[in-house]
Amino acid sequence: MLLVSRNYDSLRILIYLCGQVGYVSTTREISEALSLSLAVCRRQVWQLRHAGLVTGARGYGGGVTLAAPPEKILIGYVVAAIEAQRLQTNDLDPECKPIFERAVGSFFTALNRMTVRDICPTCQSRIECSSHS
Repeated sequence: MLLVSRNYDSLRILIYLCGQVGYVSTTREISEALSLSLAVCRRQVWQLRHAGLVTGARGYGGGVTLAAPPEKILIGYVVAAIEAQRLQTNDLDPECKPIFERAVGSFFTALNRMTVRDICPTCQSRIECSSHS
């Protein structure tokens, strides 16, 4: 399985939102901050909303925020939510299917050892600041 730009863009959006605690961000703000096209940003935010990873409202006064604290958002869940259609093993030869299912399971087990908080520079600097106090 390839980790495609959709995964990378989705993680970047989540990290951006992680740094915007207490603020509702628009897709336009996110796209500009991350140098993403507005169409790509809106599509990824839609997928993240559909997966329950962000909440938000469209239109005037709308915006996007994380649906859960960053330490509760597992990286493996993010990748699985974005790649749901690509992870189908139904068409594999029955003899090979268990091998690939185990490999995919191991992949997600490894990714789920990390959360958005673990990869967010803003969160890391908050942790370092609080430990020095």
